[in-house]
Amino acid sequence: MGTLQDRLKSLSPATARVRSAAGPSDLDWFRDEVRRPYGFSVPGVDYTAPVATEVPWPAPAP
Repeated sequence: MGTLQDRLKSLSPATARVRSAAGPSDLDWFRDEVRRPYGFSVPGVDYTAPVATEVPWPAPAP
C-alpha cells in the first residue's frame, strides 16, 4: 500500500500536480488578496491623497 499522495495521484493524475507557491508572483498575488478586503492595494485609489482624520462624533440618540 502506498502513501496517501500516491493514492491521490492514481485517482486523478491530470490534476495532481506539485507546484511551489514560493515564487515572487505568487507572493504578490497573496499579499494583494489579503490586503484588498481591508481597503489596501485597491486599483485606482490614491493612497497619497489627504484624508480627514478628525470627524465629528454623532450625537447620541435621545
